[in-house]
Amino acid sequence: MLWFGKIREDAKAVFKEHPASILSCFAGFLILGVIDDILSRIGGINTARVVLSVIADFCFAMTPAFALCESHLGFSRNRGESPDLKDFKKSVIYIIVLLISAGMSGRFAYIKYDPANHISTIFDFDVIGADNPFMRFFFVYLAACIIGAVYFLYKKSGESFESYFVKGFLGTMKGELAYGVVLLGGLCIVWVFQTLIYDIDAIAIVVALISGAMAYPAVLIALSRPGEKVSKFGKIMMGYVFPGFLAAAFIILYVYILKIVFTWKFPSNEAFAIVTALFISGIFFWSMAQGCTEGRYNQALRIMPMLFIPFIVIQIICLYMRIAQYGLTQSRYFGILLIVFEVLYEVIYILRFLKGKGMEWILFPVVLGFVLIALIVPGVNVCAAITGSQGKVVERFIEDTLSGKELSSADKAMARSAYKVINREAGFEGSRFIKKLGGKFPEFDLKAEFDPEGSDSEDYVSSEYYSADNDITGFDTLGYKHVEVVEFSSYDYDEAANMKISDTKKVELRHRNEEEPYAEIDLSETIDRMRQLHKNGAVQFEYDKVIEDPIIFDDGSLLYITYISFDEQKDVLTHLYLNGFYLH
Repeated sequence: MLWFGKIREDAKAVFKEHPASILSCFAGFLILGVIDDILSRIGGINTARVVLSVIADFCFAMTPAFALCESHLGFSRNRGESPDLKDFKKSVIYIIVLLISAGMSGRFAYIKYDPANHISTIFDFDVIGADNPFMRFFFVYLAACIIGAVYFLYKKSGESFESYFVKGFLGTMKGELAYGVVLLGGLCIVWVFQTLIYDIDAIAIVVALISGAMAYPAVLIALSRPGEKVSKFGKIMMGYVFPGFLAAAFIILYVYILKIVFTWKFPSNEAFAIVTALFISGIFFWSMAQGCTEGRYNQALRIMPMLFIPFIVIQIICLYMRIAQYGLTQSRYFGILLIVFEVLYEVIYILRFLKGKGMEWILFPVVLGFVLIALIVPGVNVCAAITGSQGKVVERFIEDTLSGKELSSADKAMARSAYKVINREAGFEGSRFIKKLGGKFPEFDLKAEFDPEGSDSEDYVSSEYYSADNDITGFDTLGYKHVEVVEFSSYDYDEAANMKISDTKKVELRHRNEEEPYAEIDLSETIDRMRQLHKNGAVQFEYDKVIEDPIIFDDGSLLYITYISFDEQKDVLTHLYLNGFYLH
């Protein structure tokens, strides 16, 4: 049982070094478990449920900040420094970091429950193009904390970058595998107990407890205690098998380059994705292979990254062709950024190679710098770059139109596409550009020209989304003869699925495959209240409170709403969805 004793000692040491981040992550998981297994089954307490959800998100968002401070503290102590946290001068940097982190985390946890923000998880990168730029700053905060924490753990280990990489990766895989096995065992025990003894709702609690106790701590153990050596199996897989696959892919791509040269055909669009995947996986494979091999074979592996250089040309050609035709979008912008990173990586790698050294710590600030450029730096961040590229197309079209120049349908389609990309992906910078266009060309009707139908169904930026949720465990049916399960979708009754706000006063409920409605209900007051909350900047739990109580109709019938959602575009509901119970 020596291995168990080692794991126990490592776990104790890691908890001693990282108590705040472990407890913060554990608290987040535990709260989510309580919400799913307890509060979600008690009706009428939506506010308490959402408040706890906000606290859970706050805990998760604070975890990287705690990890950063604890990692730096451990690194300082490992160098012989013993910063006294009771001394204000020595602890002020930690206080500042945690105060900034608390502000960022609190703001994220609050706005996540505003339906207008469309945020699903802490890593929901779809909101980069949203009009509110806060999430871009939040992602930079996450990147700075995570990269900084890993950097200080790496420096504390005293390992080379490549050796730390492979040991940390293998340790993480082992830890997460152990977590998966324990989680599966725990769920099996709950299932057996539910089947044979008593049916309890404890799955979410069990998942939360095991995840909080193992998922994040397993990563910390792997990164803070990478171990003395890589196992024989690990050396074979990381040092020989994966590099072998990588070498085979390299050979195929070199043959592909020869095909391009001899046939003189431009590379296909799929080539960019293939080369990109090869570079990302390559960084992992050749770095880890160099960290667990020695001698001449290791020297051969060190040449592998430089063999990737010709493939960058393929990426440049592919991306240039798309941008020249259609301008910048988010995916193409990040493609450009990736190519710049690859070039910089190769330059640094070659310089270090000539000195007989590995990458070491250099990649950490480089990666963080690219995150800052992509999300924050004015003029070159993703939203500003998209606005600059697509904005020229829109502005040139407006100028040509106002000058009386005859334009083709293709010109108009390209300008309309550019306008939609700005509206959908350019965030705050895009919104500001469109407002400036309105002031610069007041005689030109932007909406009428570029958005004649009000909005495309795919263009969520120009529409508003509303939803409310209410868990109902039971209700009194005394005095009612019928209880109907309501599953209403406007798509079932109207192919266009469009409803005017006034139409919601007479929403017909039908059973499936029946033409005649069994009831006609009025949802206008509920929808008006949700729209008013949106104008006042409400968050999600305020929407949920709207449907906590049943709707009482003039004939005495009741409607308990368990879930309602709709999209609104210019006072028209493009989709209305409703779940609940109708008593009559």
